[in-house]
Amino acid sequence: MLTLLTQFDNALRVDHLLTNHRQYLAHLPTSQLEAQVNDETLAEHMDVVLRVARQLSDQHGITSVVEQLITQLISTRPFAFQDTLKAYIFDLFVGAIAFHDFGKVNEHFQKERMKNVLFQGNYQDIFNPVHGHSELSAYIFAVYHLEHIEQGLAGIPEDERVWLSAVALLFTNPILLHHSSRFESPKSRIARSQYMKFADSLKRYITLYQFADPNISEPYFAAWSTIWDTFTEENTTAFSIFALLRLNFSLLTAADYLATSEYMNQAGISDFGVLNQVARQKLIHAARSSKSYNTHAFQLADDAAWHPTRPTERNNETLNALRLEMAVQAIRQVRQYPEQRLFYLEAPTGGGKTNISALVTAELLRLDISLNKIFYVFPFTTLITQTHKALQETWQLEDSQIGLLHSRGGFQQKEPTEEGDYGKQWKNQLANLFAFFPVCLLTHIRFFDILKSNEKDSIYLMHRLANSVVVIDELQSYSPKHWDKMLFWLDQYSRTFNIRFVLMSATLPRIDGLDVGLSQRPQFVDLLPDAKRYFQNPNFRDRVRFRFDLLETPNKNPQIIKSEALAEVVLEQSKKYAQENNGRVFTIVEFIYKKSATDFAGLIGQTFFDKVFVLSGTILEPRRREIINFLKQNAKAQMKVLLITTQVVEAGVDIDMDLGFKNISLIDSDEQLAGRVNRNVTKDVCNVFLFKMNEPGILYKHDDRFDITREKLTIADHKQILETKDFSKLYNQVLAGRNDLNQKVGIENFSTKYLPDVQQLDYESVHKNFQLIEQKNLSIFVPLPLPILIEGEKASTIEEVFSKVELDFLEKYQCYWQGDKVVDGKKVWTLYRQLNDLKQGITESQVTKKIMQGILSKFTFSIFYTDTIKRNFTEFIDPDKSFDNYLYLEFHERLYNYKTGLDMAALGSSENAIL
Repeated sequence: MLTLLTQFDNALRVDHLLTNHRQYLAHLPTSQLEAQVNDETLAEHMDVVLRVARQLSDQHGITSVVEQLITQLISTRPFAFQDTLKAYIFDLFVGAIAFHDFGKVNEHFQKERMKNVLFQGNYQDIFNPVHGHSELSAYIFAVYHLEHIEQGLAGIPEDERVWLSAVALLFTNPILLHHSSRFESPKSRIARSQYMKFADSLKRYITLYQFADPNISEPYFAAWSTIWDTFTEENTTAFSIFALLRLNFSLLTAADYLATSEYMNQAGISDFGVLNQVARQKLIHAARSSKSYNTHAFQLADDAAWHPTRPTERNNETLNALRLEMAVQAIRQVRQYPEQRLFYLEAPTGGGKTNISALVTAELLRLDISLNKIFYVFPFTTLITQTHKALQETWQLEDSQIGLLHSRGGFQQKEPTEEGDYGKQWKNQLANLFAFFPVCLLTHIRFFDILKSNEKDSIYLMHRLANSVVVIDELQSYSPKHWDKMLFWLDQYSRTFNIRFVLMSATLPRIDGLDVGLSQRPQFVDLLPDAKRYFQNPNFRDRVRFRFDLLETPNKNPQIIKSEALAEVVLEQSKKYAQENNGRVFTIVEFIYKKSATDFAGLIGQTFFDKVFVLSGTILEPRRREIINFLKQNAKAQMKVLLITTQVVEAGVDIDMDLGFKNISLIDSDEQLAGRVNRNVTKDVCNVFLFKMNEPGILYKHDDRFDITREKLTIADHKQILETKDFSKLYNQVLAGRNDLNQKVGIENFSTKYLPDVQQLDYESVHKNFQLIEQKNLSIFVPLPLPILIEGEKASTIEEVFSKVELDFLEKYQCYWQGDKVVDGKKVWTLYRQLNDLKQGITESQVTKKIMQGILSKFTFSIFYTDTIKRNFTEFIDPDKSFDNYLYLEFHERLYNYKTGLDMAALGSSENAIL
């Protein structure tokens, strides 16, 4: 049986091929080690790379992935010698890794980079840069395999040898680019090579490796353009070769990096962040036992006589019973379809989707022992922070087992070290870079970049996707123009990488209704096949009553309300609710624009409310956490609280309000806000009033849903969808519109542009034309003093704003002293600028950068970029202190307040910043 593991064991070794192999070096030790460690020879380095690549392949189960992709690739034509071709492509996959540094025999590399005293002559300049080795490595790889295909496989038909030779040339691309920051199209990269121009000069390197006849390869290099056109025209299963080359690049670059790190640190990595059998069983057991209601769910799932009753009495006890029933049904669905790879989890807001997904994930791990990693994917970093705690409790995970892969995550200490001990910190640096955590939480943008980006930092993690469970939350957060691309990647990766995808939302678009040109339509299994019956249950349908009083007019268009009129209604309804509920009311008012929110806060004041909070995209993270923690800690308090917010509150913020007001926008968005009101059904029916103050079209100008809502749905339709929770009335029209668009010729769409880009292996365009967020942002650093600790979610608890790693780091550079209650933003910024000029070792520099990233994020907010907005900041920033894509808000006291955020009026702009 073909396996990558045996292929790595049998791969060609430098010391078997290279004349005088001991005189060629691959790496030099760091200055700290040069007295104790010998220079690393090329043969030694390549042996370590192959061993590490074998370890990664073993840990992640890559053999089955490569086999699937090769089988899919070969199916493009009725080859007579399929088994021979399949075996040889396995050789090519491993060979690209085995050969990737063979070009370090370049005399310029030995002389200039290795300071090798054995190479002190004058040598011909061939490559750019002259000491480069990647292009020479690719040439040696190609010569060896093209010769072997031509002579060693002479018994198979010529057309099959030509086709296999094209595949061999494609595998030079990962070698050519293994030191590049981006993965390019093979067509252009191979065409730019120097193979023909310097053919005679290159032959001496072939002699060094004792290959027989380099002339065999020359016709293939000369005819590359024709070979490319023929290959791509016949390549009807584009994903297979697209993914195979990208996976090879992922494995090659990761193994090379880790092997180099092993030499530089004189120690290797043994924990690659996967669930071994012990950790798997602990997680599965914790899912069943850490919480009593989850134990009950598995007990009922095991009971063949149990069936759902769907109680309808509206109260918190019944709500919990319904949550339990949905969990049981989801577990049973997984058991019924253990081979299925695509699942929908559509459950009403407040139905416990996160907990259900955690149980489903544990059950998937139990049913398929090859699954050994978990990825949770969210639209916003705030959801990551919130869900992190819930998953850690449910699965009883240690900090070293769960990674937060986002900009605000900072540096994670997987292994304990003393601050500043960079001799040991390198393991943590690798864990952060390569996500050596069996459970990873990340954003949609980061995750889909792993699937399709041409950036090396994203491709590093591609091999980790194999044999994993991926839970994707709130897929509808992004424009429908990308749903067909999402479906394509999810379907293709699920088939070949053995990934179980669980897509979940309360307003889940059925993206399998999209036609993405696949021979097999993607098949999803509903984890809650009768979800609509739960949506219609009074505990979900009737916990919130949508009120359209502020919108309805005799004509079709909704009326516009002024801030003063809205303030009157908010006060009137809040007072009414408080009178009926012993003086308590928690009211939320959501706007589209930050300016509208700020103006409203100034208008309504605190004459009635005990507390007024403003929450927007310009509120710094510590303040956001203070607000959320206050609301959760006082969830049952007899207080009058007003939360004025923008749409950031829709990002799964786990709060429970009594009364809601919202500027109408997307129907999905309106439902999300309603999910923050009467969340736990502990009150009588609560009202959510929809109004229109600002035009939402500016925010959703490229979103099909808004166009359909505005042009084809009446206010009555809008109301009906929200009340019945039947979002298919909207989504069916959206999906039909996307399908119609994709069937049209003469315009750029998925069928005419995106899929052909995949077929042409145009990695740059594939990435560029699938950007979930296309709007540029401005990052604003606010040099305020920020608290070290804030009040926690529960009474008498505290929450850390800065981690111990961050505080130790700041103390080392005298930006903080033990006992301080705040961290001064001015000192942090000065340190950031100074560290940029400080010369550090590679590991120390990378650790420093990651720690600083986490610290800076606490002082930073982002706003949508426009030239006007940037100009309007001119008088408030210090251009000399602004640095590295940040604007330094030197005069923040004139337009920024820690509690209310940015004052848009102070910018003097007629534009609205959507925050």
